[in-house]
Amino acid sequence: MAFVSSLSVSSTSSLLSSLKSFLVSTCAWTLIDTGVSGLAENFVVKSPGASGDRNIYLKFGASSAELSGISCWAADGFASATDVTSNATTERVLSVNSGGSLTAFFEGDADHVIVGTNKGANTTIATWVYGGLTQEYTPSVASVPNQSVLVTGIDVGGVTTGRAVESPTGTYNTALLVDSFASAHLNKSDPNLLDGLVYLWPMLVTINGSDRMLGTLRNAYAVGQAIVHNTVLTASGQDYIVFNSVNGGGASGASLAVKNS
Repeated sequence: MAFVSSLSVSSTSSLLSSLKSFLVSTCAWTLIDTGVSGLAENFVVKSPGASGDRNIYLKFGASSAELSGISCWAADGFASATDVTSNATTERVLSVNSGGSLTAFFEGDADHVIVGTNKGANTTIATWVYGGLTQEYTPSVASVPNQSVLVTGIDVGGVTTGRAVESPTGTYNTALLVDSFASAHLNKSDPNLLDGLVYLWPMLVTINGSDRMLGTLRNAYAVGQAIVHNTVLTASGQDYIVFNSVNGGGASGASLAVKNS
């Protein structure tokens, strides 16, 4: 697992360039193509996962939906004949400053990547995105599968715009429910920072409509109060760092924390 914090970027182009370098050079994803659609700075990466038996495809590029942002897709493959990702999910968008500088945060490994910025929370524009595998409780597909989720901050809290792609079951672009154990299951109180104890709530992912549990987002947790980004939290002997306030979906006032190692 790798983590990069406080990376200063000045544009959508520099954010995408840094993200591509992080995935390929640091997390050992394979760059399989660039310029595969009309989006600027477009690239597609692939990973077999930490286990080596997965096929995870993610595509990133400058957003056509958001004036200043990046677009993201998960897919079950890449069709070289048509030069496009196959069975891709619905586009998800991460907003960045309009040409201004900002701080970006990356966390990832062979299974997943999390991208966040220090742009303020918004109910309609995402400030972080998660792509890749969940931490599965029970494998839900056969061996050598493609199983990827794509989630942004505005997908948290019961909003069903997060997406999953699964193969060989042939389930593509399936809507997700993403919530924390705290609000949905454990009913824990907010963290008490005065006593040094911090309770991190796993982000639970289920398939919408069937209640089929996929697991939790890897190394991504909701903390039940707004905490300044770059704050380091400690729980169970592990350090976590706050990205920024979780946006939208009824999760406003919470923070996103990832494992800092």
